[in-house]
This record gives sequence, C-alpha cells and structure tokens, in this order.
Amino acid sequence: SGSRSPAADGTSADGSETVTAKRSGDEVLARLHALPMLVPFLQPQNLAIPVCVKARIVKMAALHDLPFTMKVLDEHIFSVARGALSEGEPEGLSTIVKLQEQIRMELCSNVAEEAAADSMPTAAGNGTKGCPPGAASQGRG
Repeated sequence: SGSRSPAADGTSADGSETVTAKRSGDEVLARLHALPMLVPFLQPQNLAIPVCVKARIVKMAALHDLPFTMKVLDEHIFSVARGALSEGEPEGLSTIVKLQEQIRMELCSNVAEEAAADSMPTAAGNGTKGCPPGAASQGRG
C-alpha cells in the first residue's frame, strides 16, 4: 500500500524485473515530485519532523550515514528515473540531476542542523561528510 516509485511499473507481481516503457521527461519528473518520501525535501517550508513515515526514514538515515543514504536514493530512485527517460531528453536528465542535488543539499542542511543542535561529538565524526563545502551553514531560513 502507499505510493509507488517510478520503477513500480517495471516489476511484475512475482517481483521479477520487466521491461519499463520509456517516458517523457515531464512524466518522470511529475512522478519524482509526487513521491511522498521526497516531497518534504522539495517544499519551501521546513518541517522538523516530516509527516510521511518514508520521509522520516530518509531523514534519519541521512543523519546516520549521509553518503550511504544518497547512494541508496541514487540506486533505487534517481537511476531508475534516468533509465525511464525516453531517448533525447537532455532537459529531463538535467532536471533529475538538479532535483537530486536539491535533495542532497536539503539532507545536508538537516544533518548540519542536527549536528549543531547536539554539542556532544558523534561516533561517526563529521556529520556533514558528503556535503559540499558550506552546506553545513546553509538552511531554509
């Protein structure tokens, strides 16, 4: 139950992979923007605790291990979206890359906010590992 990822159309009832039809850039982007696990990171307002359980899990995973979280999002969300694009969709590909970067920056700012709020050093060390320089000071004001 719940929402389905863009790859949901590419999986049969028994879980095996099937051929996914190529889609227009607009359709792929609309599906990405509609994913409840990504919506809170794309909105201009900042909620401390996302309403969607999936988004909460993504945020907590990023707090625990940001580079691995981004790797999982890339492998299971963004690479599927890039693969679903029809040939000759450079604008769609560019927009997916920008969307991925926007989510990464948002997760980096969440990690930085948590690290700043907690004055105790963490076992993981640098909580903003994998974030671009300056991301730790950026937020959604």
